[in-house]
Amino acid sequence: MESRLDWSDDSPRWTKRLLNLVGEEMKEDGAFWLSLDDFVYVYRALYVCRIFDPANWQRVGPLPGEWKGKTAAGLPTRKNPKAKLANNPHYGIKVSKKSTVFIELSQNERD
Repeated sequence: MESRLDWSDDSPRWTKRLLNLVGEEMKEDGAFWLSLDDFVYVYRALYVCRIFDPANWQRVGPLPGEWKGKTAAGLPTRKNPKAKLANNPHYGIKVSKKSTVFIELSQNERD
């Protein structure tokens, strides 16, 4: 069972091979890694946004969504085998030509 510290900078789960594959350096730079299970647990609302020169980029969003009530199905796991993924907020993008796409996920501070 993973914990929320499994992919922290000082986690023993990081191997030299994994660090090379993802281009990660263990330093206090504000970057962090999460397992998908931890990501789903931690983030309750997702918004698509970016801060780039509007002359060169098209902005889409922010798009509202939250995991709450019926929209909090989560992912199918042993503890949650009946999860209905279709109830979770989800978005799709259609790209008609080779493009660069940036997707930003952010979480509001909790009170």
